[in-house]
Amino acid sequence: MNAVIVATDENHHFGPIMSALEKNSSLFIEKPLATDLSESREVLDKIRSSNVDAVLGYTQRFRRRFLAVKQKLMDNKIGDVTSCDKSFYE
Repeated sequence: MNAVIVATDENHHFGPIMSALEKNSSLFIEKPLATDLSESREVLDKIRSSNVDAVLGYTQRFRRRFLAVKQKLMDNKIGDVTSCDKSFYE
C-alpha cells in the first residue's frame, strides 16, 4: 500500500492531494484540506468516491515546544543527533 503525507504550505494542498488520489494512495493531510471552499469540496468528494483511507490532522510542528527543540538542535545544545528528517530544518 502507498501512503502520502501532505504537509505543504496550506495554500498548496490541492494538487498533491489530487495526485495521490489518482494513484489510490492513502493520505495523511495536514489541515486544512484546502484554503478554497470549492477545492475542499472537490477533495472531499474525490476521497469519498476513491474509497481510500484519508486522515486530516495536525502535526504540531508549529507548537512552541517543538520549535524550541528545533532551535536547540540547530544550536547544537542537545547532543549528537543520530536521525532527523530533513524537513525538520526547513
